[in-house]
Amino acid sequence: MRWITKAICYLSTVVLPAVTFGAALPVAKSGSSASEQNLSEKAEGLLNRIHADAYHAAYNADRLNSFEFLSSPDMLAWETHSYVLSREAYWTNNMDRLLTQLRTMQHELPANQRAEVKTLTPALLELTDSTQAAILFVNQHEDELFLQQYRDDVKAIDNEATRVEAVSANHHLASNHARNHMDRTASEQGS
Repeated sequence: MRWITKAICYLSTVVLPAVTFGAALPVAKSGSSASEQNLSEKAEGLLNRIHADAYHAAYNADRLNSFEFLSSPDMLAWETHSYVLSREAYWTNNMDRLLTQLRTMQHELPANQRAEVKTLTPALLELTDSTQAAILFVNQHEDELFLQQYRDDVKAIDNEATRVEAVSANHHLASNHARNHMDRTASEQGS
């Protein structure tokens, strides 16, 4: 059992560096306004999924951070830390996959969605780096989770996950506000 848990954590470190933030991505071709509308709706769906994943990532980061406040931080087995870190890696990798899809179409998106992609990119990169550092630490120092380096890594995960969640939530709220405004305007014109 110990090997399997450690293997899960190790596999996460293999996946996380595959983040494609610096990669050159293809630029979508310009199309008609109907196709631009469809592209915008698809992007909105991807951003909403990032918003949901950011919530889960922030929840797991908060769980990790709460371990520090136990009467003895090392009272939880390293497998517990490993499990929560593997969940954090899962949500982080999923957000990266969604953001990569958005980056392939970002030049054709409305300005607000382009800005969202631009803001999410560095925040998610920082979250990825922090998660990878914590995973590597647990893999190498499973009996030393009380050390300050690990606590700093966990705090960074918590800060970055909260940042990604905040950026995503701001977009989500602004998007809903704009949609409500358009619905009100359309209903007033129809009256």
